[in-house]
Formats: sequence, C-alpha cells, structure tokens
Amino acid sequence: MRSSLRAIQTRGVVRVAVLDDLPGFAFKDPSTGLRSGLDIEISKFMAQGIFGGTLEEATEHIEFIDIKANQREFACSQGLADFVVSAFTVTDERRRTNDFTQPYHGTSLAMICHSDQAEPNISDATVAVVESSTCHAYVRQQEIGQKVLTFENTSDVPAAVASGNAQVGVIMSALVDGFAQIGQLPIRRMKQHPIVFDPWAVAVRKGNDELREFLDQRLNTLLTPFDAPISA
Repeated sequence: MRSSLRAIQTRGVVRVAVLDDLPGFAFKDPSTGLRSGLDIEISKFMAQGIFGGTLEEATEHIEFIDIKANQREFACSQGLADFVVSAFTVTDERRRTNDFTQPYHGTSLAMICHSDQAEPNISDATVAVVESSTCHAYVRQQEIGQKVLTFENTSDVPAAVASGNAQVGVIMSALVDGFAQIGQLPIRRMKQHPIVFDPWAVAVRKGNDELREFLDQRLNTLLTPFDAPISA
C-alpha cells in the first residue's frame, strides 16, 4: 500500500504504528481501549497536518497499528504502516530500512531493580530487556549479566523485575516512573546509570522523502530546537 501524501489523503486514513504498553507515551487502556501519551498526541498532530480540521477530527482519520517493539524497524518497509511513532530510537542500523524526522523526544537508558531489595551485582544477575532494542544492544556490548531474558513487550521487562524472574532490567529512563506509578510495579532506578542517550523520532519507509519532509516540517511548528538531552 502506497504511503505518499496524496495516497494517504485519497485513502482517507493514515496508518500509524505504535506500541500500546508505555504509560505516558503510548498506552492503550485495556478496559476502555482509549489511547494516551506523547506518541499518541504526536500522531494526532501529524494527522491534523495531513487532513486538516481539529485534533479530534483528525483522530478519526488515524488507524493505529499495534506492534511489538521488535516490529518497529520493519513496520514501514513491510507495508504495515505509513509511519512509526513509538519511542523509536534513531540508530545507524535502523537507518538501513527507515528514514527519520528530527527527534521529538529523548531519554537515557536506565537499570532498574526491585524497590524492596538491595541493588544486585549486575555481573551475576539475570537481566531483562526488550529483544532487538537499544537496551538489548547495550547489554550485549557491555556484557552485562550472567543470563539475559528477552521480551517482545517493553512492559514485560519491569514485570519480570517485579516478579523476581530477573534481578535487573534495562529500559528507557523516561518510562520508569510510568511503570512504577501508573503500573504500580515495585521497581526503582539503580544508582548505576548507563551513559547512553536515545533520541526518538518518527520513522518512515526508506526513500519516502516526501512524507518524511512533510512530517519534519510539521514537527518544526511544534518543537523548539532539539539541542539538549531530555532526561527523566
């Protein structure tokens, strides 16, 4: 399915790939089906630019495509979505199949442990990460943990730490408070903090310059220059 601006406008619907388990960024309430968070609002803002009208009216033109974290890289190239807005970090590897707008947010990585327990020795720990994520890459590069558990969903990482199946989790720092407070999970940041910064951007299929440039210009009307890390 084509993803040019004209094709999207003719279709009357823009397909946006999102995660559904990130409190504060892309969360789908299991009881109501309602979505909330920064990534959802960015998606609405983009749809408004494509179709006009108010943000509420533009929402009627969005088809949200629920994906797993390890599906983000190929969601556009495989024709699942027109663009991806899902805490998606820009990396050289992902640039092989995607083009990115300027960053709209960013965060560092964080190690988490159970809030009721002492910080574990990370070299002996079982570590939980999302498969094929920047956190997973960091754990491999730094050779962290005696055993590594990989998951499809970001929410499974703090859940593994809370249940005791893993002693350490590595996730994006901006997500920790959401899982601890909204998800009511007994987790906390560890004092040891990875010196890694992840910029998040909107992704489109590689070579779709028209759509990328349009989305980038749309972000320009919303953002101040992205010249400093946003930490949480």
